[in-house]
Amino acid sequence: MVNGIPYRFYSINNYMQKDYVNKETPMLFMDFYLDMLIDEDNVEDNLADDYRADYTIECNVEQITSPKGTTGTIVPKVYHKNQIVDGSRMEFFSSDEDIVTINKNGEYKLLKDGTANITVQILGNTVSAVTIPVTVEDVTPVSYSLIVTPNIKSLKQGRSKIINASVIDNITNNEVITDIVLTPSGADSEANYTIEQLDTNVWKLTNNLVSKELLTLTFTNAEYDLEYVMQVDLRAML
Repeated sequence: MVNGIPYRFYSINNYMQKDYVNKETPMLFMDFYLDMLIDEDNVEDNLADDYRADYTIECNVEQITSPKGTTGTIVPKVYHKNQIVDGSRMEFFSSDEDIVTINKNGEYKLLKDGTANITVQILGNTVSAVTIPVTVEDVTPVSYSLIVTPNIKSLKQGRSKIINASVIDNITNNEVITDIVLTPSGADSEANYTIEQLDTNVWKLTNNLVSKELLTLTFTNAEYDLEYVMQVDLRAML
């Protein structure tokens, strides 16, 4: 393509000058015919029949965030028009080898704190290349705790307590918005107590009648697979 216009190459003629000993310039004739644009033409890069964009790459990781010393392997899958094809001729590049190195087999190693990119591409095909951002830093795993307050040991007959439950993450110590389920069990019977839900994750527990058996309150959160168990002695008024 020339200036975004497609031409079809037709023929070439190379005429040598008579005085070729003196290295005079040969004459070269190339015949082109105006052609039509097709979907595979890449006007922006002046490339006719550019089939590189027909290929796509999927990798087993979309980004890497880990502490230095971490190693791993990027495994690409190559598709040609949505059909899996041979992906053995791949290239892997690191934008900063002081931060992350990667070999021809896709095996990488994180060397020091910082950010970089890993580029995965079919040999010579930059059009369908995939960029994987890399962040090297000390990462504290996120964990979650189910907190219930107050921790009631006993409750006198006729008295009530407000119970609050929440899920807290260990990084920010902030409450996570999620539903907690309270399941009572034990006590002599359900008539010994009343549990009223006042709001999301807020309940009011009332001791209606003395119980010989402890009341067990089990708080669970399915989203983070958490459980908290509290046992309450439903005591007499005096």
